[in-house]
Amino acid sequence: MATKLFVGGAPAVAQINTETPANVEVDDEFYIRLENHAGENHEIGFVATAATVANVVTGLQAAAAAAKAAGTAPWDQVTATDDTTHMTIKGDTAGEPFFVSTRTVEAGGNDTQTLVDANTTAVAGPKIFNTPENWDGGAFFADADDMVIRADVSTAIYGDDYTANKINSLVSEEGFSQAVGSWAHPLQLDCTGKTDMTITWWGTGPSYLDIDGVTDWYINDCGTSADTGLYDLNIVGLECTQLHFQPENSSARCALAGRVGEVFAVDDVFQSGGVLKIGDGVVQTDASSAIDSYTITSGECDAELSAGITAAYNQGDGGTLRYRGGAIPTMYAWRGTTQYSANTNISTKLHAGSGATVEFGGSKEAITVTACDAYSDCTISDPDGRVTWTNGIVTVGCNAENIELVTKPGGTLTPS
Repeated sequence: MATKLFVGGAPAVAQINTETPANVEVDDEFYIRLENHAGENHEIGFVATAATVANVVTGLQAAAAAAKAAGTAPWDQVTATDDTTHMTIKGDTAGEPFFVSTRTVEAGGNDTQTLVDANTTAVAGPKIFNTPENWDGGAFFADADDMVIRADVSTAIYGDDYTANKINSLVSEEGFSQAVGSWAHPLQLDCTGKTDMTITWWGTGPSYLDIDGVTDWYINDCGTSADTGLYDLNIVGLECTQLHFQPENSSARCALAGRVGEVFAVDDVFQSGGVLKIGDGVVQTDASSAIDSYTITSGECDAELSAGITAAYNQGDGGTLRYRGGAIPTMYAWRGTTQYSANTNISTKLHAGSGATVEFGGSKEAITVTACDAYSDCTISDPDGRVTWTNGIVTVGCNAENIELVTKPGGTLTPS
């Protein structure tokens, strides 16, 4: 195990791929989809007018040239040439990757036609994570290494699948300001077999990570964003038992939002500061439809939950928990403010702690709270009268006059 430093600065090399058709029959269809790192993609195609490879190559190259001339991304970022037996695609800018997928449709009678993509020159450069020259010592990280991204890296780092080697830890140094990965192509890493995974993230540029094999993951910090809705650390795929979001910077912004088709499995989420958003696609590790628990532990926190949670705990004095997700059995609103705008029921119990505020706003759809325990000096606000209190509200250690109940004019709240 060693500490490997990503320093950047590698010389750029343009990517080259070849697309080779075979077993062509008249009316067979051949398609190539090109995608760039940002996720822009476009498919071109050609229907064979002669039963020759050259016919298809010429037709595909003409389609690629037309897309480039029309400014259609990402075909406007590459140049395609007709090499008779195959079409060659070369990146116009050295160091900029592209991604190719192909498909065919049978129409000529024998379903044997193929269109094979091959990468003949790998992209390299300061943005490409596995380019050896980007690493101190001139070698990509090895299994069980600790990985550090230096603060003075001056270019973005592009994402791809780098899970062949398992990492022990990941640090981006304070002052690192570049983007890492993208929603379409996050930086994919793996620490399978490790019992502790620590990420210290100081970066101020938007970063997209997909991490597998994590038992405990601590996010000690990440940057802040000036743009509403933009999160500096975006975890788009994850396998983790416990995730701790504990930024030193109270304005740090992190989003847990699984991509379609990605495994996003986490049992317990703990937050002690910053801004955290949990979006659709987050499920616990037993593959059920909810996180086992979410907890604001302390400090000034702002959390927005759009995924189903088995139990949510607001224990932060300054914490604001916004819940917009699926059905939740138990809500522990011990402290701070809990805003419940979901259109789903609290099927077991709501606990409104001493001094805490629970607000049922943001939606007018009726919901049911099966049971509620209310403690001294708590506030329960239902200004639109959307809640049916199945078993009333039970005051705990106080009387009804010790809690504040806000309801729709003419509405009814019945403390027990």
